[in-house]
Amino acid sequence: MTPGSSYPQGITLGSVWAVDFELHRRELLAFCYRMAGSFHEAEDLVQETMLRAWRAQERYDPARASVRTWLYRIATNVCLSALAGRARRPLPSGLGAPSDDPGAPLTPALDVPWLQPFPDVRVDAGLRTDMRLALVAALQAVPRRQRAVLILRDVLDFSAAEVAAQLGTTVPAVNSALQRARSTAADLGEAEAVREPDDPEVRAVVDRYLRAFEAADVPALVRLLTDDAVLEMPPVPLWYRGSSDYGLFMRRVFEMWGSRWGTTRHTANGQPAFAAYAMSSAVAAGMYRRSPTEGEPIMSVIVIEFVTLDGRVSDPDGSGGTPAGGWAFRYGPEAVAGDKFRLGRTLDEGVLLLGRKTWELFSRIWPGRDDPFSARMNAVPKLVASRTLNDTTAWANSAILEGDLMDAVKGERRDVIITGSLSVVHALMAVDLIDEYRLLTFPTVLGAGERLFPAGLAPLDLTARLAALRRRP
Repeated sequence: MTPGSSYPQGITLGSVWAVDFELHRRELLAFCYRMAGSFHEAEDLVQETMLRAWRAQERYDPARASVRTWLYRIATNVCLSALAGRARRPLPSGLGAPSDDPGAPLTPALDVPWLQPFPDVRVDAGLRTDMRLALVAALQAVPRRQRAVLILRDVLDFSAAEVAAQLGTTVPAVNSALQRARSTAADLGEAEAVREPDDPEVRAVVDRYLRAFEAADVPALVRLLTDDAVLEMPPVPLWYRGSSDYGLFMRRVFEMWGSRWGTTRHTANGQPAFAAYAMSSAVAAGMYRRSPTEGEPIMSVIVIEFVTLDGRVSDPDGSGGTPAGGWAFRYGPEAVAGDKFRLGRTLDEGVLLLGRKTWELFSRIWPGRDDPFSARMNAVPKLVASRTLNDTTAWANSAILEGDLMDAVKGERRDVIITGSLSVVHALMAVDLIDEYRLLTFPTVLGAGERLFPAGLAPLDLTARLAALRRRP
């Protein structure tokens, strides 16, 4: 629809345009990030683009350009104005030679506008190849107007005529700027040289790296790196080249911050990434443990759950078909995949205790997966608390729990891990047999549904061992 068209009752010109604009927000965010080198600044630039487009919607002429082309024209000019007179955003490796002193002071240079990574959950998969951090860093060396031409022509495939219209210049001027930009960025490299993060070999290497990092195992970390590996860590302006200096530096890190670390897997700029958290005796993520009593066994009963801000645990994956189901999966697969509850060796050496419904759901999901974490889930012994289930062959290493639930848990010598299975959780909760709750809390309020801690529950004496709040990117 265009200005002057008639709209159904209750539909306004503004609401139609808002829908059109939102269809292009993600790709505009990627464009502004390539231009600015900053995820947070890119969000501001896109918002300014949307505001200008909203104000100018009456002047849009569909005979001259599509909505997408028109929005890119606005976004390009917003970026060029914002970047006027600014220094480029570098990485430490772009400012000088590598350090040869792994013990150098870690003094941040907060006055430098550092290049930032881009979280992949905020952009469609098809746009990630051309957002590698090395490519974006190289783009920052290209003058801003030439940078815009290079991105619009070579990345987004706009014609020279379209780019000329977007920049208010001529086709020969666009072609000249493109030639100069290509020359400046000649060392960008081929995108195909980088392996995809979902490649099984890549995932296996990343899994080994994460396990070594969590264990503060420096020799294992060094073995996974090539001899010319680069370590840089803005806002600290130092950077190191080579696995030897990397190992010396990481040894220093673990000596400073301790050997207990937690990690969460992500992808950024189309490549594997992870966040690492140093854990102290007072800090550990979403872990809440009851006060121990004298003489209790070494094993622990651990409940792991996805939970909303209002304490609901109903239908996090949407398998129950409830109206609000699937709330835990709306934040992308990275939010729920892998060992998000920091179980580590506890999963490999313990036992899963599941109710029938949770076991039946999991038995349709996990056996068909072959990634490292799924292999661990398939290998761990599993007990099913059910009086109606007779056949557990659908999921390897599963067995029906014999006898009374409480007696079985009290007699178990392995750590017991319970996920989902709310009836089992509530039964053990009622007799104070749960030692630890590991909760991954999502920024969602359901207002209805089953609660992890039901009404009328007696007060619990819990000690927070790790409470890490992470802002969604």
